[in-house]
Amino acid sequence: AYEDRIYLTNEASECSEDDTGCTQLNEFDDDIVLNHIQNPSFEDDEDDDTFPDDWINATTDTTSTQTMTEADAVYGSFSFSTDASIFEQYISLSPNNFYTLSFYARADDTTASTTTVSVSLLDDAGTAVFVAGTSYGGDCTQSTSSYVVTLTPSSTTQFTSDEWSQFDCTFTTPEDVAQGLVKINSDM
Repeated sequence: AYEDRIYLTNEASECSEDDTGCTQLNEFDDDIVLNHIQNPSFEDDEDDDTFPDDWINATTDTTSTQTMTEADAVYGSFSFSTDASIFEQYISLSPNNFYTLSFYARADDTTASTTTVSVSLLDDAGTAVFVAGTSYGGDCTQSTSSYVVTLTPSSTTQFTSDEWSQFDCTFTTPEDVAQGLVKINSDM
């Protein structure tokens, strides 16, 4: 599916809109959204509640911990660690499009519980949309209405020592999708 994309270099020539297969390209500006997730690096906490802004704390476990550390980030200034936590964010999605959920993770404790990072597909009313028949690839699996990346801290194929590992899931959306629910669940 996404392997069939065409990437252009500065050697690509212009074509007329009348030419078969010619597509108008849009220059990057403030109206083009490259990241649908708000505060994707978990660095913003303007309300000082020790939980990243724009994320919903859906944790019910009173022993959960979340820590923002000013060091050792892949990008930005902070890294965010969590245990026994569930946090989520609703994002806008368009039907019949490709999306990629990509992130870095590190397992400091190989005995820690499994964590899942998922995106559930929803319609305008917030009802789950079945993903059967859609394309997906990368590090995820497909369930009834979502794509899930399962992180197992003891897995030496996913994690090597204390290094950050990148994970991704590229998927298509069905025609009745309007939004997604990105969920990080370390409460497994």
